[in-house]
Amino acid sequence: MSQALAGVTCTVEEHVATLTFTNPRQHGALTPELLRDLRRELRVLELKRPLTRVVVLRGGEVFSSGYALDRFPEPDELAVQDEIEELCQAIERSPLVVIALLRGVAVGAGLDVAASCDFRFAERTCRLGITPAKLGIVYTVQGSSRIHRLVGPDWTRRLFFTGDLVQAEEASRFGLVTQALDSPEEAEREAYALATRIAARAPLSVAGSKRIIASIESSRGLPIAQVAELHELRRAALRSPDCAEARAAFAEKRTPVFTGEE
Repeated sequence: MSQALAGVTCTVEEHVATLTFTNPRQHGALTPELLRDLRRELRVLELKRPLTRVVVLRGGEVFSSGYALDRFPEPDELAVQDEIEELCQAIERSPLVVIALLRGVAVGAGLDVAASCDFRFAERTCRLGITPAKLGIVYTVQGSSRIHRLVGPDWTRRLFFTGDLVQAEEASRFGLVTQALDSPEEAEREAYALATRIAARAPLSVAGSKRIIASIESSRGLPIAQVAELHELRRAALRSPDCAEARAAFAEKRTPVFTGEE
C-alpha cells in the first residue's frame, strides 16, 4: 500500500491482531470509507475467534485528526447513527478486546473511536481533544456519552466547551488515557504486553466479562425519543452561520469569529 493512500491493513500474530488505518494526506482523518473498512475488518477478525482474541487499533504517524472535514454531511443528511457511531458500537459490542495505540493526535471522531476501545495507550506528548466548539457543530449524543463515561462531568464540559487539546500525560490523570508512556516505542510495548496477557486468558471468560461490563455502563442510556430530539441540535448547528464561518476559517488558515446567530 502506498504511503500516500488512505487504507486499512490487518495482521495477526499469536492471537493478537493489529488493525492499522492510515490517511497521510489528511493527518489520519477518518473518511466514511476508512470507517466502513475498519468495521468490516473487525467483523472478519471476530469470525476468526478464538484464533483472534485481542485487537490493537493504530494509525500511522498520527492516530487521527478527526473526521475528514471535506466529507461533512449536509444538515438534512445528518444521520443519528453515522459511520463513526457504527464503528464505535461495533468495537464496544465486539467479543474481542480492542486496545487503541495513540500517537501524534487523537481528535474529534478519532478520539471518539479511541474512547470506544477497551484501553488507550499513548506516548505522553500525544494530544487529545474533542473540538465541536471550534467547528460550529454539536457532537453526537452517543459520542458525548462515551467521553462522559470515561472522564466524568467536569472534564467532559471542559473538553467540549473549550475544544482544547490536552497532552496524554495529563489525560491519563483524569481517565481519558489508560496509560501515557515516554515514547511511542514504550507505548507500543505496553499495549502489546497487555494484549498478549489478555490473549493468554480464557476467551469465553474475557468476552463474557466485556459484555457484562458494557451492559452495566449502558444501563442508564437515554430513551430513543430523547436522542432523536437532541439530534436536532446537531442539524441546527450544522446549518448555522458559525459552522460556515468555521469551514471558511479552516480553508483560509485563520481564527474563526463566531457570532452565535441561528
